[in-house]
Amino acid sequence: MSCTTALKFSEQWGGKNCLLPIDVDVIRKMKKEMGGDQLLAFSTSEFAERVEAAYATLKVQDLTFENVWPIFKDLYSL
Repeated sequence: MSCTTALKFSEQWGGKNCLLPIDVDVIRKMKKEMGGDQLLAFSTSEFAERVEAAYATLKVQDLTFENVWPIFKDLYSL
């Protein structure tokens, strides 16, 4: 069972939903004031664009756990 299902139907399992309701607009405003999407970014948007462009030149069919390291090494050499 997923966490979402367990929470949604918590009363069926003898549990109690103790989550506090929040105003999503307040959260959006806070996120914007703290830097927006950049708040959760691992790199600058400029660097991400450069990497995406380089990745596109490799014409990778599927990115998997098996091929991610060789692909990374190919990207690194660009």
